[in-house]
Amino acid sequence: MPHSKDTPLTQEPRIYSPSEDELAHLVRSGRIVAKYPKQSPERRGTFSLSEARALISPELFRGPEEVERVFGFQPVDIPPINFTREELERAKERGECLVLRSSKDGEGKPLTPARMQEILEPKWASDTQGVLRTEEGWRSAIGTELVDKEVVRDGWALISPDLLPNSTSKNYFDQTELLITELKAEVYKGSPMPSQYGVAITEYESQKADLLALSADNTKWQEASKRLSELKITQLLRPSATEDLYDLFMKFGITKVCPRSDKYNWTSSLSRGGYLVYVGLFVASGVHGDRWRPLNANGRVGASFSRLASPKL
Repeated sequence: MPHSKDTPLTQEPRIYSPSEDELAHLVRSGRIVAKYPKQSPERRGTFSLSEARALISPELFRGPEEVERVFGFQPVDIPPINFTREELERAKERGECLVLRSSKDGEGKPLTPARMQEILEPKWASDTQGVLRTEEGWRSAIGTELVDKEVVRDGWALISPDLLPNSTSKNYFDQTELLITELKAEVYKGSPMPSQYGVAITEYESQKADLLALSADNTKWQEASKRLSELKITQLLRPSATEDLYDLFMKFGITKVCPRSDKYNWTSSLSRGGYLVYVGLFVASGVHGDRWRPLNANGRVGASFSRLASPKL
């Protein structure tokens, strides 16, 4: 006999809580439809981890689970994903990865190049894969200060899958111009560009002539390097050397393929002696780091996008 509304149910309803990976699979397969809140271009921080993973795709998402898989710890404090839905959708089209970065490891120690070497060297020993090529080489070329003290900035970042096309064989200024052009013409094509980028571009353009003159002066080029590294546009669009290492190690830890094995990425960091640091040539012996003056250019040194959500400048 069918039960009436007055007849009590004899079984408790079954509650099923899917994992983030299962939820993302259900969304991709079309078995469930993810509904996202309508956002204005400036509304940020409304995505859960599972929503962001499904939106940008699991292949391009590197959150706390992926950090633990590579480095062996989950970040204690996970910040909100302060990108808009439109930014994440555009990033997916461009093949950019959404990466959670952490300034500290699971023990609360600063995540410096030296600490990443300490964590990853024993983990990758069975794969005969190096980390820094070599730590002594980094200290000699780049300097102990950076190796021991520079940390990753906390937060979510969108990073390009590789160096930008046509970014090699350009000096630091030409690369910056290319990054700005890419930002305007491709990243925010047809949508409003956040105001922080406009402010940063104006700052760069107002100082460019002075910085070019300083860069060409053999007694003052270190001042130009320092000022270039501190510009808002540099901090907004280029990773530090430590952040670039973190991103490379995350990619290798997940794919087991050495990224950027024949090229370098010019970063925002300064080396001992006032040079701008470039990072790359990731092979079995590890990642190489070196440094250059702002007006140098080479066919193996390019630039990649690294955009932090709401960075502290």
